[in-house]
Amino acid sequence: MHTKNKSSCSCVQLLTFCTHQHQMTLGQIHERNGKHIWQPTPLGEAVAAALETLRYTESVFLISDYVVMPNHVHMLIMSQRANDKTTLWFAAQCKHTLSKRMLRVRPAKDPFWEPSFERQYLQQEHTQYAMSQCIREHHRLWNYDSLNHTLTARPSTPAQTTSWPPLP
Repeated sequence: MHTKNKSSCSCVQLLTFCTHQHQMTLGQIHERNGKHIWQPTPLGEAVAAALETLRYTESVFLISDYVVMPNHVHMLIMSQRANDKTTLWFAAQCKHTLSKRMLRVRPAKDPFWEPSFERQYLQQEHTQYAMSQCIREHHRLWNYDSLNHTLTARPSTPAQTTSWPPLP
């Protein structure tokens, strides 16, 4: 999880990229002494490094927050010039940049990413803040993530916290 200072932007979106066939290629989350520890694979480290590069080189979108999970990436992005076309362009550029960095680590016979991605517009400031907090806490909340396919039974929780993003 990483956070960058936010400037005033008119459009805030949450993007989610899933790994090919939702494989756990980016890392694992272990619980030790009551804390959740993110253990990235070399591919997960490559993705995090590429996201850091994108944060400081991308001029149309600001990546304000992101988190790399075992089988997906969440990004909170902002732009004053965002529309459907520019967001699709940005998502394609992100996946291309992430894949290039991942190819330095390991050659691939299959794609690294699912072709589609999820996008949610966050129009209210309190929703943007809550999503930013969820991204910061996401490793700890992995057991409740709908993209966590390693659990056969989910922990007992209130119904509203069983899908992502859980309520803080």
